Amino acid sequence: MSKIRKVAGTKVRELDKPVELKIITKVPAKWLLKDMETGQTYIGTGRKKIGQQWREIGKKRHDWLQGRTEKQYMDSITIFMIAAMGILSTVFILTLINN
Repeated sequence: MSKIRKVAGTKVRELDKPVELKIITKVPAKWLLKDMETGQTYIGTGRKKIGQQWREIGKKRHDWLQGRTEKQYMDSITIFMIAAMGILSTVFILTLINN
């Protein structure tokens, strides 16, 4: 008989027996596995041997992996804004010189 327990603030059902969870992919390193109870995070390795298919990564690397696309987006916006300010400044200065 399964029981209900709380994990990371969410009610989940604990089974009587373990189950196998599989991911079939050509790009194992794009997958993250997160234990919501312990906070441990793993990344796919591409190895076939049980126990070597996932490699634990630390919190710092996990945060970097999660935030990289957002940071890339913010970096792009910053570069765009700097370029736009440079163009506007140039146009303003040329307008002053020509008048």
